Amino acid sequence: MRKTPWSWRGLAEGLARLPPMALSLLFITVFAVLPLAYFLSRGFSSGEGLLERFQYIFSSPYYRDVMYFTLWQATLSFLLTVILSLPMAHLMARYSFPGKRALLSLTTVPFILPPIVVAVGFFSLFGTKGYLNLFLRETLGPGYSLNILYSWKAIILAHVFYNFSIALRMIYSRLTQIDEEQVLVARSLGATPWKAFLWVTLPQLLPAILSASLLVFIFCFMSFAPVLILGDGVKNITLEVALYRRYFFYQDYSTGGALAALEVLVVLLGTYLYLRFSSLWRENILMGPGETSGGVRFREAPVSHRAMLLLYLFFSLFLMVGPLAGVVVKSFQSGLGSGGAFTLNWYRRIFSGGQSPFIGVTPISAIANSLIFALYTALITVPLAVLSAYSLRGLPSRLRSALELYMMVPLGISGVVLALSLRVFYLNYYDPLTSSPLIIVIAHSLIAYPLALRILSTGLSSVDESLLEASRSLGASPFRTFTHIVLPLIRPFVAVAFLFSFAISLGDFGATLVLYRPQYTTMPIAIYRFISAGRDFGSSYAFSAILIFIGFLCFYSIDRLLRFQGGRR
Repeated sequence: MRKTPWSWRGLAEGLARLPPMALSLLFITVFAVLPLAYFLSRGFSSGEGLLERFQYIFSSPYYRDVMYFTLWQATLSFLLTVILSLPMAHLMARYSFPGKRALLSLTTVPFILPPIVVAVGFFSLFGTKGYLNLFLRETLGPGYSLNILYSWKAIILAHVFYNFSIALRMIYSRLTQIDEEQVLVARSLGATPWKAFLWVTLPQLLPAILSASLLVFIFCFMSFAPVLILGDGVKNITLEVALYRRYFFYQDYSTGGALAALEVLVVLLGTYLYLRFSSLWRENILMGPGETSGGVRFREAPVSHRAMLLLYLFFSLFLMVGPLAGVVVKSFQSGLGSGGAFTLNWYRRIFSGGQSPFIGVTPISAIANSLIFALYTALITVPLAVLSAYSLRGLPSRLRSALELYMMVPLGISGVVLALSLRVFYLNYYDPLTSSPLIIVIAHSLIAYPLALRILSTGLSSVDESLLEASRSLGASPFRTFTHIVLPLIRPFVAVAFLFSFAISLGDFGATLVLYRPQYTTMPIAIYRFISAGRDFGSSYAFSAILIFIGFLCFYSIDRLLRFQGGRR
C-alpha cells in the first residue's frame, strides 16, 4: 500500500476516523498501558530512593547471572534457529516436490500449540524413558542416552523447535518475492552461484533474516514455560522466571517492577526494530496456495541438492512433529516406557468426572474452563481488531504508524509481566476484578490482539480501493460500505483471526498461571500441576494430546480458509 502524504487536512480526516477504533485504544490503555506503567513505577520508586532497586539488581551476582543467561540463551536460540532454517527455506523456494504444500502448512503449528505441550513433548523424547533415549540404549548400549532435561540444552532445543518454522516461514516468504531473473542475469555475467547469492539474493533477503532473528530473539527472551519446566531451576533462570518467583515467593513489588522494566525495555526495543525491518518487505505470515508453487522439479535437481533436501526434510519433520507424536503415543500407553500396552485409562481418568488432588478441580472442569476462556477471548479480540484494522486503512502515514505502534504494545509485554501488571494494578484500584475469571479473558485478549490485528490488516490490504470509492460515490454510508463490501471480502481473514485468538487463549500458560484461582484451572495449568507433582505423567500426556488435537483442528481450519481465499484471487 502506498504511503499517504502528511497534511493537516489528512490529519483531520484521520482523527475523524478514530471513533471506530476508540474501543481498542480504550481497551489497551485501561488494561495494558496503565497497569504496566503502575507496575513499572514500583521499580523506579521503592520507598528507599529513586532507582534503588535497579542498583540492587545490577550489584547482585545472582541477578547479573540471570540477565546474562537471559541474553545468552535468547541469542544462541535465534542464531541456531535462523542458521538451521536458512538452507531449508532456500531449498524449498528453489525446488518443487510432492508434499511441499503440506510441509509449509505445518509451519502454522507453532502459532497454535501451547509452549507447555512442547515441554511435555521433550519429556516424551528425552526423558529417562523417552523414545529417543530408549532407542539409543537399545541400539548403542545401556550407557548411551541424551541427558539434556533440566539443563540449558533442553531450553535451547525447545526454543529451536518452537521457532524453527516461524523463521522458515518468514525467510521462505521473502525468497518467493525475489525476482529470479536478477539471479539469472548475474549468472549470465559470469557470477558463481555463491557470488550471485551474496550480491543479488542476500541484500534482498537481509530484511527478512533480520526480522526473523528479532522475532525469535523476542520470543526466546520472554520464554517462560520451557525455562520453568525444562531448566534446572537454579542456574538456568531467565528474567521472566525470576520475576515470577520474586513476586509469588516474596511479594516483592519493587524488585519485580524493576525486573519487568528491564525486560520490557529490551523487548520494546526489539519489537520496534522488528516492525522497522518488516516494513522493508511485504511480510506475509499467512501464505496462500499461490506462494507454494513453482521451482525446479525435485528429480531435476543435482544429486547433492536432492540429498541435502531430503536430509533437511527429515530434520524438519522430526523437529516439528517428533515431540508431538511422542506425546500422543504415550497418552495411549499404560507405562512410561516404549513397551507399555495400549490403554485408554489416562483418558478415562480425565473424563471420569472425579476431582484430582493435583489440580484442585475435576479434569473436565479444566477442559471446560479452557474452552470457555478461549471462546470469550476470540469474541472480544476479533471485533476490536476488525474495527482497528479498518480504521487504520488510509490514515496519514505518521498517524497510522503511531497508532499501530500503540496498539502493538501488548506484543512487547510478556504474558507474565502483563498478568502481574493487571494483578498489582487492580488489587489497588478494583480488587473484585482480580478474583473474577474475566481478568483471565482480558489478559488472553490482550495477548491475542496484535496477531489478530496483523492478520486482518493483511486481509484489508487485498481489498480493492476502487470498490470502496464506487460504494461511496453511489451514496452508501461508511457503515453500509463496511458491512456490505469490506466484511464479506475479508470474512476468511476474520475466521483465521478468530481461530488464532481461540488457539492462543487455549494454550496460554504464563498469564494464566499468575491470574488463575483453583476453580479456574485450565488445561495448561493442569498439565503443569501434574508435572510439578512428579506423578501422573499419563494424565499430563492425555491433556497435552487433547490440546494437540484441538490445535490441529484449528490448524486444519486455518489452512482450508487460506486455500479458499487463495483460490478466490
